[in-house]
Amino acid sequence: MADIVVASSPNPAVNTERLFVGCLWFMGFRRFVDSDFPRASISALGYSNVIQEIMHMKDKYIYSGKVSEVENAAGVTGVLIKLINGGYAFRVYHENKKFTDYEINHDDLPIKIESDALASFYSNGEKHSLDHSPEVFGLAKVED
Repeated sequence: MADIVVASSPNPAVNTERLFVGCLWFMGFRRFVDSDFPRASISALGYSNVIQEIMHMKDKYIYSGKVSEVENAAGVTGVLIKLINGGYAFRVYHENKKFTDYEINHDDLPIKIESDALASFYSNGEKHSLDHSPEVFGLAKVED
């Protein structure tokens, strides 16, 4: 096993940065360390922000016959919206009230409905629907 040598500097911040960059390289983020991110930015952004940048790096793959940027969707919050054509999209909001609508092609994607979604299931014996809650519609409650 090869020893990892980090050149020492009288400036502790430089030593910390060199150790951090070495750890990134050792953990497999060689592309990030070698070319994608200027070294001067590591100290300026802060180490936790650099880790966030790494987690959101986009790789490129051939998808549906075209070069596409791919970003892990795990943990992303969005809204399932119904389109005019009857289809559905997953809308992800960004800063400045901008958003991206993603066509849904995944065939068995788990969904968790948040408690503040004001959503309810409706069943009448023949049809089962997921829609806004009765409070949103102002529906009258049926007494048994």
